Amino acid sequence: MAGAPRETRIPYLEIAADIREQIRSGRLAPGDKLRSLRSLATDYSAAQGTVGAAMEVLRAEGLIETLQSKGSVVAAVPGEVPANPDVAKLSAELAELREMVRDHDVMIRDLYQRVPGPHARRSREVSEERRREQLG
Repeated sequence: MAGAPRETRIPYLEIAADIREQIRSGRLAPGDKLRSLRSLATDYSAAQGTVGAAMEVLRAEGLIETLQSKGSVVAAVPGEVPANPDVAKLSAELAELREMVRDHDVMIRDLYQRVPGPHARRSREVSEERRREQLG
């Protein structure tokens, strides 16, 4: 037997765990500003959405807060990580769903701008009818 099977980790939970450890160890102190999503994504070789999901987990745990025009910082009084790992997992899944909804909302708005809907088709038909009436 080659040994115990490797546990498959979810990338955003791994990132959240690493940053959580940096906070607990004191490498990141209360009030310290976290690097941008882009920088963290580069550091962790991950997508910005994945890092964003990790930030949502840490925010839900009360370890970080996001301040307008300042970005994310370590909370002044870091909260306790939920004792039940299922709570942390559900928080992370909720963050991921929120991210997906935001992404889909952007895509739908883009499609509405690119693809004319029934209202645009009817408008063209009316214009054609008026043109034919004027010619005929």
